[in-house]
Amino acid sequence: MIKIGVFIGSLSVHAYCYKLAQVLKTNYQAQVRFFQINYSTLPLYNPDLEEADLPIEWQTLRSIVAQLDALLFITPEYNYSLPGGLKNALDVLSVPYPPTYLANKPAMIITASAGQRGGLLANVQLQQVLQSLQMRVFKDEVTFSEIHDKFNAQSQLIDNQVKQFLLTEFQSFLAFIPGKTVVQPAVPVPLDHLQYCWSPQELIILNSSHQAIANIELEIQQQVVCIQAVNVKASYRGQHLGTKALKLLLMLISQANYQVVAQCPFAKQFLAQHPEYASLVAQ
Repeated sequence: MIKIGVFIGSLSVHAYCYKLAQVLKTNYQAQVRFFQINYSTLPLYNPDLEEADLPIEWQTLRSIVAQLDALLFITPEYNYSLPGGLKNALDVLSVPYPPTYLANKPAMIITASAGQRGGLLANVQLQQVLQSLQMRVFKDEVTFSEIHDKFNAQSQLIDNQVKQFLLTEFQSFLAFIPGKTVVQPAVPVPLDHLQYCWSPQELIILNSSHQAIANIELEIQQQVVCIQAVNVKASYRGQHLGTKALKLLLMLISQANYQVVAQCPFAKQFLAQHPEYASLVAQ
């Protein structure tokens, strides 16, 4: 199954761009695994931090994007340009150069607006940015004008012509992706061939079929990672998967120069039995 990361240019929970993404997810859930990228809490890019306390949010974003086959950008146009939050996320992904997280990765751009241009200026500018980051940008310009008239009060796309165009263009984009991109994990770890993806709220362990088999629930506050729960799928219990996931998380925390607080019994017991991680525990 193709793994596609989705960047929604608007942070609003009522955004029409989000509704367009939901249409694609509903129609292609058998072929594509969509990952909506949450960049709302991403610190502003500052090159000084590359040599100092690298924010864990930056490392998380880079790690997630590195594991995806392609990226889909669905964005409005703000003040004749692309939204600042989206541009900041791309700035974070652009380092180090050449941008190993983005180079040669297929990308599709969809823009939508309430006006007549359909976000065309944002579309063109985003194409320029992605091309400068060495991405393979799908050439069709997909824009939707007067987008507020295309959905009903239940967030259903009621314009059949718009829906058909959206699905046709996305199908062409899938053909544009050259098979499955071979993606190397951002941080190589001996987890018996398990893969992972993570965000400031969760570390997810995946099996070889990219199915979630374990997760650690997190909360990050002022460079301290609070471990709230460690969960393992029933059929995978007895394989020390929770322990492996914790070791991976602690390695990532150590590389980010963060500290940890255990709030669940499993994590508390693990840290008590492994004094080698004592330096990571917040006092």
